Amino acid sequence: MAVEKHETVSLPSFEEGMCAARGGGFDLILADISLAPNGAAEAARALKVASPNSRIIMLASNIAKSELLESLAVGAHGFLPKDASLEEAVLAIRDVASGRIYVPNEIHLPPPDAAQLLSGMPEYSRLTPRQMQVARELARGARTKQIARDLNLSEGTVKLHLGAIFRVLRCNSRAEAAAVLARYPLA
Repeated sequence: MAVEKHETVSLPSFEEGMCAARGGGFDLILADISLAPNGAAEAARALKVASPNSRIIMLASNIAKSELLESLAVGAHGFLPKDASLEEAVLAIRDVASGRIYVPNEIHLPPPDAAQLLSGMPEYSRLTPRQMQVARELARGARTKQIARDLNLSEGTVKLHLGAIFRVLRCNSRAEAAAVLARYPLA
């Protein structure tokens, strides 16, 4: 039985982390945004530029939903609260490492006012049945090529469906759409 060896590097400052990311070749980066000088979104953007092939999970004690969504939109692949259980941390790392977006359950909790929740809900009725299938695949973190294979479509057709889905969800990126789909799951 072969065992993969994974190197773990822990650095005391965001600047040192950025230097390591630039030269690194890391598969996964866990970034403590309390160390980032300009907030979560700027940290995610900088890490994505420094290490474009790395998957990025932002760690924080507290984060506004708007900042979380912006972080996902600019390159982060997940968010993990610092007080997360070991089981949740393992789940987040596995999800992100396998190509999915991870957002903890408490982020999905609806606001206390149900009318407010319904007012923000996407108009899924505007999606065709095929677009709904593509949206479900997107929500589980599948890439365009994988969606095309799974649904027996061309990549170009999947991209057209994704554009329509983004318009309905009022999103600009896959990560932002995945976060919306996590909050308002498809039936």
